[in-house]
Amino acid sequence: MGLDINGVRLQLLAKRLGADFKDVVTIGRQGLHLTQKQLQKELVDFGIPFNRAKIEASDCRYGEPLFQLLGAQTMQSIDNSDYEKATIIHDMNNPLPVELKGKFTAVVDAGTLEHVFNYPVALKNCMELLKTGGVLI
Repeated sequence: MGLDINGVRLQLLAKRLGADFKDVVTIGRQGLHLTQKQLQKELVDFGIPFNRAKIEASDCRYGEPLFQLLGAQTMQSIDNSDYEKATIIHDMNNPLPVELKGKFTAVVDAGTLEHVFNYPVALKNCMELLKTGGVLI
């Protein structure tokens, strides 16, 4: 699960169209499956300002650097285990705890929901994670 070049382009297009990435949660900790050079090119192509030194110093194995460049002030990830160091451990087959509802401006899934058996509950959870006006990508 993760963001390849097309997944990154989708996030950049969402930003261009007005998506607010201030408070982001990913469903599964999303890997970033492109090189730093490819990421820099995509950012330039979409007119997103970036700090080259910050990108080069960051761990680009995961999506956090991308979301920070898109304006994330808080960045969380939900997974069923802590294998990839998700910040929230929760089985998306089950309803969300109340304290997670309405906390995020953007919910991003790039290949995790397809592995959840109880898809209707998982999709409902994604929608409930959002603040009013938030986006599910």
